[in-house]
Amino acid sequence: MIDFEQLAFFSISAMILVSAIQVLRCNEIIHSVMWLGLSFIGIAGIFILLNAEYLAIVQILVYAGAITILILFAVMLTRRQIMDQKGGEK
Repeated sequence: MIDFEQLAFFSISAMILVSAIQVLRCNEIIHSVMWLGLSFIGIAGIFILLNAEYLAIVQILVYAGAITILILFAVMLTRRQIMDQKGGEK
């Protein structure tokens, strides 16, 4: 019989695997970063199941928050410079 913790573990693990695969399969880099953020949130869920609440909070604040936003800003700023060099929109 599967209890709640095992069901939660398998569902969160499936979410992490699907989002990690989508990171690799997406053509748009913005969508890929969003899937990466969902993967980080899933890893925080695994930490919660392991009763490591501090690591879950750090995972959400540092990785899902800061790193994902940093990647998004880098992508947006890089695309702007590439479009300016090609003579695109300003």
